[in-house]
Amino acid sequence: MIDLLKTPHQKLLEEAGINPDTPGMLKTPKQFLFEESGMLPKFAEGGPTTRQMEAELMVNGRTPPKFASIAEIMANLTPQEQKIAHHHFNTMFGGTTGHDEQGRPITVYSTGVQMDAGPYKDKFALVPGYVDQQVIDPDTARDYWRTEINKGMWPIYNSGKELNDRAQYIHGIMDQQN
Repeated sequence: MIDLLKTPHQKLLEEAGINPDTPGMLKTPKQFLFEESGMLPKFAEGGPTTRQMEAELMVNGRTPPKFASIAEIMANLTPQEQKIAHHHFNTMFGGTTGHDEQGRPITVYSTGVQMDAGPYKDKFALVPGYVDQQVIDPDTARDYWRTEINKGMWPIYNSGKELNDRAQYIHGIMDQQN
């Protein structure tokens, strides 16, 4: 008699005397990751989405496998430049991604601002121009982030060209995660 509720794979395992619940048997790397992290898979009631789980792992110093190469590349960024990338990941994983007129996603909208006062007067800071699910203009961005810029929390460059070159490099890293 054929048991229609069992897959051929399940039947083979039973015939071999292997219990699928045996520790270490039939667990994918993702299952091990879920168990180790204590997170529920997205299909469990009340469980987080895959993106939320990936973000949680990253926040806790764990690199999900598909991000391994990005982690290596991000090691080439200053801590301030990494903050731009983290803003991108937090926006994307937090479900607050916006879209421009062409439907392209907006997560950071990296904006260069020339400082008009403070310890970095006449230098160029790279900050998110996407704040609270809306794009803000450079003057508003400078004022919004001024305190953090003055504390050295965002990337500072000597020229607009240097800022643009680094912003493109950082954007390339963020694009790789998709």
